[in-house]
Amino acid sequence: MKILHSCDWHLRHKHKYTSLVEGKIWDRLFEEKMKILQSIPIAAKKYEVDCVVITGDIFDTTNPPEAIKAEFCKLMFKFSSSRIGVYIIPGNHETSSLGNHVLMDIGTAFNSGDYIYVMKEGALPTDVNKVGLFHDMLDVVSDMYKKTVSINDEKFKPFKTILLGDYHSYWKKSYAGRFYTYSGSPYPTRFGETNHSVSLLSVTDEGVTESIKRIQLKSYQMIETDKIDRNVSEWPFDTPAIIKYNVKVKPEKVKSAMSICSQIRNHYLSFQECLDFVYTIKAKDTEKEKEDVQNRSVEDVAFNYIKNNCPYPNEAEKEFKEILTSCK
Repeated sequence: MKILHSCDWHLRHKHKYTSLVEGKIWDRLFEEKMKILQSIPIAAKKYEVDCVVITGDIFDTTNPPEAIKAEFCKLMFKFSSSRIGVYIIPGNHETSSLGNHVLMDIGTAFNSGDYIYVMKEGALPTDVNKVGLFHDMLDVVSDMYKKTVSINDEKFKPFKTILLGDYHSYWKKSYAGRFYTYSGSPYPTRFGETNHSVSLLSVTDEGVTESIKRIQLKSYQMIETDKIDRNVSEWPFDTPAIIKYNVKVKPEKVKSAMSICSQIRNHYLSFQECLDFVYTIKAKDTEKEKEDVQNRSVEDVAFNYIKNNCPYPNEAEKEFKEILTSCK
């Protein structure tokens, strides 16, 4: 059986800074995400998959506007028109503290003939046995999150293959006779994220993963930089992008830097390909910086002297550390 796996779309109608698309409730970033997602039904048909699995966080909120939910449903009908079953579980972003989730009412938009199934976490209800769907952050994946689930958790033990959501990058691991994998989100949702894709898995009737292939979709970029061309006349990247410009200036230059950054932002936002432009300005502690440079240069001079005059060059670093220790 072939399974196309995706997760963590994080659809929302309005980003913090981007302007709304004229005549619509959503902004440019939402529109760009939907363009990328349109390629998933195409990939599903191209690779002749038996089903598609989406493991949570389709939406970024428990209460998205009806227009946004309608766009999602239109996308789902592209799968059903190809008679490809789609199995969806909710994630933490679309689930309220009471356990209700936005997919509950979306599920009523489809009937059994539409091949769209909204379900809870657990077993994939197909002829394939022992494939589990979950939206959890495994403890072996990241220590940045307060709430993680043990890879040894009892709920995973009935399954041979576990398809997960919540982690935004591609990841896989075989452990204790089971295969765990995150597909990663199809596009970046935060600066610094990498390995975005959807996954194509070949799974036996017993639920054992025989192969897995990453399919990377053409996506916008999230670019973080401390150098930028202020007067660029043409869009400098090969895809649409969200740009974060980080600036360090002397304390007395902060006000003028804010004015300059605002001008740069407006210039970049004039390009259709610029989905957003944000900037951060930090005041440099120039005295501390000067002191660090001075200390470092003294140590460099001392070390170079010892290295050049030590009869045993390989021992120079050790001798230098001993001298430093004795001076403290």
